[in-house]
Amino acid sequence: MVERFATQPGDSDTLSITVRRAFNQLKLQFTAAGLDALAQVCTGLEFAARTGTSHMAKSGKLREGVGTLARLIEQERRLIVASAKSRRADSD
Repeated sequence: MVERFATQPGDSDTLSITVRRAFNQLKLQFTAAGLDALAQVCTGLEFAARTGTSHMAKSGKLREGVGTLARLIEQERRLIVASAKSRRADSD
């Protein structure tokens, strides 16, 4: 969604609303799952999509934020996998 926003500057107002909604939904899902750091990143991205900066600046900020979000998701995934392995080793 962010890439679509970045590559279609003529439709940025409509796509900005869609991007904000998507980040809001992610924020709610991360909060419900107890992943507060991810929810906070989504809050920042939702705000970035709302700001009145230039299209290029907004696109850059959103792309950077999605990269941060991807790294945090990978970190959480690794923690979950390590925890599951540890529990299996303890039960053996």
